[in-house]
Amino acid sequence: MLIKVCFLFLAVVAAEDVDTCAASPGSCTAKPESDRNTLLQTRVRIDDGLEPEADMKSEDAGALAHIEATASKTLEIDMKACRVFPKQATSKSNCPNDAVWLRRMKKAGDLVHNSFMNVGCNTGVDAVRFLELWGNKSGVMAKWKDEVNKHSVNENAGQGACGQNVVQSGDQQADRTTWSNPKVLCVEPGPANSKILADARRSVFGDAIDAPFTVVQAAGSDSEGTGYFGVPASFGTGDVAGSEVGRLSPRHAKDGVLVRVTTVDKLISEHQLSGLDGLVIDAECHDYSVLAGATNVLRTLRYLVFEVSQHVAGNPGSCPHDSPSDRLTLFSRLQILDAHQFDCYWAGNNGHVQRLTGCWKESDDKANYPLFWMNVVCVKRGDVWHPIFEELDTGI
Repeated sequence: MLIKVCFLFLAVVAAEDVDTCAASPGSCTAKPESDRNTLLQTRVRIDDGLEPEADMKSEDAGALAHIEATASKTLEIDMKACRVFPKQATSKSNCPNDAVWLRRMKKAGDLVHNSFMNVGCNTGVDAVRFLELWGNKSGVMAKWKDEVNKHSVNENAGQGACGQNVVQSGDQQADRTTWSNPKVLCVEPGPANSKILADARRSVFGDAIDAPFTVVQAAGSDSEGTGYFGVPASFGTGDVAGSEVGRLSPRHAKDGVLVRVTTVDKLISEHQLSGLDGLVIDAECHDYSVLAGATNVLRTLRYLVFEVSQHVAGNPGSCPHDSPSDRLTLFSRLQILDAHQFDCYWAGNNGHVQRLTGCWKESDDKANYPLFWMNVVCVKRGDVWHPIFEELDTGI
């Protein structure tokens, strides 16, 4: 049995030039694509509480209302595709077995932008995986982990939250020197991690300017500036090599060290990339802010992973109440990603996924609060990678 689920889009109307746009949606015509994208960025900032809606010009408010009114779409989905949210959900999606779909993605076709980015890069293992799969230098994952662990990462931070720092048999790949290397940006604000990333990069890929792996010491967010980054005192560890719990302090606080704060869109421009094939976000309670700073990239991005984690009383590892991950809802982020033609799924530790787009409702946010340490994977509809996730959509 099919059901129809309606969503309001924010930016899917055809690109048309416009002379005027009255405040009335009925008399407003569509904005050019660049203007519509600006409106979408404004809507995200308003939703995130960074800009008062009252400051929006009347003609822009009318244009946005027109987009919302004319860009609604109807998805027809099989009711069986919407599965019950699992019990003990954290244990089903905290460490996704993404190797299952990444290997299939590698076989499905060539890269479009030949570029990847990991925001909240930690020890760089997830970022290097893209070069292990799509690059031309064999065994880079094993070499990378060896270099990382020379800095006593296992001693200070264990084997990684998901065991990712341990060398595994699959890390050694056959030689394939005829392939081209994609460009990978590894964005990490923590001083200790940034140092081991820079050292490992130098050892594995060399010092050449055009090396495929670039370390950017910065925190990802929705705007440019500076902020304070550190490990919450409740952990009692400080900023140690391999730490995965450092986070930006609230805007009014000055805990930690002063770091650059930037956006995905800004980094794409700085490094002169045409776009991204994949974006992985692990920004410790600020994933939604990073998404808000990637509005331009989302238009052509093919593959996206981000973490969902909210405040859990008595758990120092959970996100504070004033963090973006706790203030904003998963449902609202799914709406924005749906507007960019993404289908999103819970990413399963079992190597499978569970559909969110068209299934997760506003009421689900309330019924399942707090969500803690889960991961969402999204893929662009119509992309050659999309059928892979539809096939793996059997539940987590």
